[in-house]
Amino acid sequence: MANNTKEKLLETGLDFFHEKGYHSSGIAQILKKCNVPKGSFYHYFESKCDFASQILENYYSSFNEIQKKFLLNEELPPKERMKVYFKELIKLQRSCDFKKGCLIGKFSSENPNLDEAISKKISVIGQEVLNNLASCIKEGQSVGEITSVVKPKDLAQFVLSAWQGALIKMKSDESSKALDNFIDVVFKGLF
Repeated sequence: MANNTKEKLLETGLDFFHEKGYHSSGIAQILKKCNVPKGSFYHYFESKCDFASQILENYYSSFNEIQKKFLLNEELPPKERMKVYFKELIKLQRSCDFKKGCLIGKFSSENPNLDEAISKKISVIGQEVLNNLASCIKEGQSVGEITSVVKPKDLAQFVLSAWQGALIKMKSDESSKALDNFIDVVFKGLF
């Protein structure tokens, strides 16, 4: 029962943070939605910052599994790995009716007003994603699949920025059009 309460809080917190961001999500709102007393919250979490940190860890853990399965899967050519990786992320957005976007991007947009611990965690996660994508791009450049005109890390940063922009547009339109356009432009035009 205890773990169920903690999991319920984490899942509900994730939904609130996705929808409202860090600052606009109140612990009281989350507790009310879960029908959990305040004391139970502080049994599991030291603070809102600790709560958000654990949500980020869980979120990135599942996101990292997607990276391993697709982006880091060396059985596929690098360009194909990137394409199936982003298509898998689109499937996840579709399963949420295009309403969630990226929690890391959502929290990043609230920086520098976040607690230092959360800012640091977001930075570490963002750097890891950037490095994984840059590594795949570098491999694609070495085999001639991807243009070598731009440094791998710069190209990875551009692609991730375009992806975050497409996610913002997706949320405002509640459709996959911006994400589909991202796939077309990046994989038919950019690479």
